[in-house]
Amino acid sequence: SVAAGLSEPFGSVDGLSLSRMGSSVTQLGGGGGGGVDGLSRPLAVDVAQLLKLCAAENRSTADDWLEWTRRVSVGLLRESPCLGLRACATLAQVHAPLAGALFGAAFLAVWCELPDEAHAALAGSLHAALTASAMPLECLQLLLNLAEFMEHDDRTLPIDVRRLGDLAMRCHAYAQALHYKELEFEASAPAAPET
Repeated sequence: SVAAGLSEPFGSVDGLSLSRMGSSVTQLGGGGGGGVDGLSRPLAVDVAQLLKLCAAENRSTADDWLEWTRRVSVGLLRESPCLGLRACATLAQVHAPLAGALFGAAFLAVWCELPDEAHAALAGSLHAALTASAMPLECLQLLLNLAEFMEHDDRTLPIDVRRLGDLAMRCHAYAQALHYKELEFEASAPAAPET
């Protein structure tokens, strides 16, 4: 009815009133006008849940890898320490292109909060995914874009550039393949003598 629409001007999501959610969000920051200060701290990341979600074993078909990619994309949003990304998780669960579009940002946000041991475990899962023979090209391209995204933020993933270059060629991503060949060449070139 119209009266119900007026009492809930922002509608509802999953049975929660958005107007009530807004008031609870401002309560997070404490009293007075300091609501934003409470939101500037990163949210907690459940490392064990994240590593369990990203485990890449027992995947044998292209459909398994597509489901893995979808689950990891949504899971990264759900575990993100950034409130804005975490808020997108529910929508990304029903609209897969959003999960793919935010994959790099969600991964980076989570990566920055993880301890070194978790970095190694997560990199191992990515390596297993990248080396899987049944991995569909669209999933490979998403992971290649992730590697490039992380590189732009000076947080290179511990994955061999030769492997990334070969995978870029397989995906027909020739600009990425050339970039990784250049990195491989620079790494193998002897240092120029100083004059």
